[in-house]
Amino acid sequence: MSRSAHALGLATLRAAAARSTPARHRASSDRAHVGAIISPTDYLERLGQINTSIRLLDRDYHRAYREHRISRELLEQWNIWFGDWTEFYATNNTWISGFYGGTLQQAEEHNLRAREWRQRLEQSAPGAVTAPGAPTPGGAADRATGGGFDLTKIAIAGVVAIAGVVALGRVLR
Repeated sequence: MSRSAHALGLATLRAAAARSTPARHRASSDRAHVGAIISPTDYLERLGQINTSIRLLDRDYHRAYREHRISRELLEQWNIWFGDWTEFYATNNTWISGFYGGTLQQAEEHNLRAREWRQRLEQSAPGAVTAPGAPTPGGAADRATGGGFDLTKIAIAGVVAIAGVVALGRVLR
């Protein structure tokens, strides 16, 4: 590790990590399907899969550093990103968070970013990645990011149902 890498400081490393994060990962709310509905069980299961994968990757990063296969700077950048994931997971690991599909979309974006970190570790220290990544999205993730029940559809169905009840009430009088 060079002295200059050590002297960068945490603030500079945060800035470097932010610059290395593609815009598609920073602006998740732009593309989130607001209001997609999935079951809380599916949501928590998928979030758990992603969390397990990222925690195993964290283990691989720290082992590679202990074995002097990666630089301290790379480990510090990873730790910053891992801290962001840990905060996201702690905040959103509740069944109620599963009712908002945008949260799962953000988790999937973290998963994509973790795949990039996995590739980065493999390039820096071939053979260092020992744990598999989270499975590709399927089931709950697909419903949350494309095919789920959208609140707009539910609202339209509700209006149609109410109109039907009102019309039926007038017919029965």
